[in-house]
Amino acid sequence: MLNLESLSLAGVGLLAALDSAPFWALPFGVDAAVVIAASQRPHTFWVVGLLAAFASLPGAALTYYVGLRAGRLGLHRFMSEKRQHSIEKHLRTKGAVALGLLDLVPPPFPFKAVMFGAGAFRADYRRFFLALLAGRVIRFGLESVLAVMYGPQILSWLQ
Repeated sequence: MLNLESLSLAGVGLLAALDSAPFWALPFGVDAAVVIAASQRPHTFWVVGLLAAFASLPGAALTYYVGLRAGRLGLHRFMSEKRQHSIEKHLRTKGAVALGLLDLVPPPFPFKAVMFGAGAFRADYRRFFLALLAGRVIRFGLESVLAVMYGPQILSWLQ
């Protein structure tokens, strides 16, 4: 049986950091953890969303850095040429902020490829990470609010 009561805030933070890292993939993992943890803490649900948003930044920075080190020539190891051109075009036409806000698109959108590409194409990291943080605060914050509203039903369904 799944022990949902043991999901700690530290676990949510660690999962959020790993989920953004280049060597880890667990689709919907952080989103599920945020929903479960927020529904367990209805009086402090907002902490869960903020924690997940801020904790994801170190992993995202590592992914951005790997893309930066790989550069345009090494990017082929991480994604197809078609996706590379799409990210580069998006960056040129809409900028680093629009690239960071793509995080609002729910999984399974390949956002790690966007982070790699942002580094490889040298997107303005300040703008990119501010937009990324804003997008994640919105995404995880909304998930936390919905978890408080529908938490009991979600938890009973998961068990």
